[in-house]
Amino acid sequence: FATIAATIAFCEVVGVAALIFKSVRKLAQFSLHGKILYRTQSEYKAYLSIDELLQKTIPVIGTFSAVKLASLVHPSSILNAYQDFIQESAFWGQPCEDSAIGLICVTVRFGVTRVICAAIALMAFGTKAVVVGAKLVNPSYAGLRTWAEALALLTSCIGAVHIEQKLQDRVFLFLFGGGDAEYQDEERSLRNVYRARLAKQIWADIWQKNRARMKAIALMATIDHLDLQRLVVESSNEHIFDLDRQMGAPAISPQAFPCILLSHNSCGDAKRASSQLEFFDAGMGPRGTSLPLTSLRP
Repeated sequence: FATIAATIAFCEVVGVAALIFKSVRKLAQFSLHGKILYRTQSEYKAYLSIDELLQKTIPVIGTFSAVKLASLVHPSSILNAYQDFIQESAFWGQPCEDSAIGLICVTVRFGVTRVICAAIALMAFGTKAVVVGAKLVNPSYAGLRTWAEALALLTSCIGAVHIEQKLQDRVFLFLFGGGDAEYQDEERSLRNVYRARLAKQIWADIWQKNRARMKAIALMATIDHLDLQRLVVESSNEHIFDLDRQMGAPAISPQAFPCILLSHNSCGDAKRASSQLEFFDAGMGPRGTSLPLTSLRP
């Protein structure tokens, strides 16, 4: 038992150190306009880095635990994670889907990493449950602190899956995933550029223009799925169902249906735009259109 506990403690320390290193790298990449690990500067990579830092990395650091690795093997998300892993991975500079060997290698890598994560999460939960349970049944440890440790374990288990991130992913999948509800290369590029474009607009309007630095950081870090829906959907005052049309049968009115401000046709060539600065001018619709940041919650 002591060996397992020491292994879990080592894994958690290494995990926190890796997340801190990742955060420093993304912050440096944003500060240098994406020139870390790339030959040329890129505002797209810079603003996407700060978005990933504030939206994904820092929240994980704040609630990190080895039990959180169970989210990587959750039954409801492991299939989507595998599909994303296949589409985003490359084998010798080529998409792994283009060759059977590449697909097998990437699949084996995904399976091995997920098995390791599941084993670490299971050992972490078992170790902490044994320690907390032993304190709860031992009269010498009875007290408020013991129940606080039990509450901390419960909170760690509840927060293993980042619900807000899942909700945001679902909103993005609805907007960019298409009718098949699966990201293609162009659709994935559009999603990433939208995120970078949103971070750039917040930085320009709030940090640079209004000099409200803390407010800009707080806004980028706390954007949730409701804010995303407010940004991309414009409601109408008309009724969705017109009962007078088509001999009294319900019919959806095009004017009343929520207007999606983003469209694939207005974004241009995704593959070209994802690596060029001019995509920022077309990523939100007509050239020169700014994001309606007033629709965000205060």
